[in-house]
Amino acid sequence: MGFITGLAELDKSLAESNDFPDRQKTVWVKLADGESVKVTPLQEFDTGSPNYSEKNGLAVTNLEHANPDHFQYHASCTADEGSCYGCEQGWWQKRVLYINVLVEKAGEEPYVAVLSRGFSTKGSIANDLRAIAADEDFDYSITDKTFKLTRTGSDKKTSYSIQQLPKAKKVNVEEYDLWDLEQAPFKVEPEKQERYYTTGNLKSDGDTPKQESAKEPVTAEKVDVDW
Repeated sequence: MGFITGLAELDKSLAESNDFPDRQKTVWVKLADGESVKVTPLQEFDTGSPNYSEKNGLAVTNLEHANPDHFQYHASCTADEGSCYGCEQGWWQKRVLYINVLVEKAGEEPYVAVLSRGFSTKGSIANDLRAIAADEDFDYSITDKTFKLTRTGSDKKTSYSIQQLPKAKKVNVEEYDLWDLEQAPFKVEPEKQERYYTTGNLKSDGDTPKQESAKEPVTAEKVDVDW
C-alpha cells in the first residue's frame, strides 16, 4: 500500500526521491480505447508559418531512446552532454513531437495539454501534422485548424488518427497559457541512465532479470509513444 515504516526505510526513501530531476506536472493528452476528442494545435512547426505566434513559440521535437526489450523505459538522448547510455548501446534515436493543444472533450471545459507522439517511417499523427504544416494547400499552418483525434486499441496495438474538422470554431491561440515544452520530455542524468533503462520493472534473479507485474515504471509520462 505504499507505507514506509522505520527510520532506516524512511531515510532510504528520502535518498531515492532525488534519483531523477524534478519536472513540471504536465497535463498530457490521454485517450481511452475508442475515445475521440477535438484538438486545436496552439503552436506551429516553423516561424515561417503565416500564423506563427511569437508568444506561443514552436512545437519541439526531442531525440529519445527506449530499451528495445522494454520500450516503456524511454528518456531523452544526452549525447550532446558527452555521455548517453542509449547511444552507447547502439539504440535507435526516436524523434518525438511535443506540442501544446487545446483539448475539447464532451462534458468538460476545454483545457490545454501536451500531445506527445513519435515520428515514424510507417506514419503517425506527428507525421500527419508535420505534413499539413509544410503544405501550401493547407496554408502552411496547423493552428488555424481543429482536428478529431481518435485512439484505437491498447498497449502495443494502440494507434491514433487525426481528421481535420471542416466546421470548427476559430480559436485565438494566444488566449491560453501553455506548458513549458523544454521541461516536458523525460530526462535522466547520464550517470543514472543504466539503472533507469535496465531496472524499473525488472528484478534481478541471479544473473537473469525477470519482469515484475506489480510495479509501475518510472517514465516521462504515462502516455503511448510509437516505438
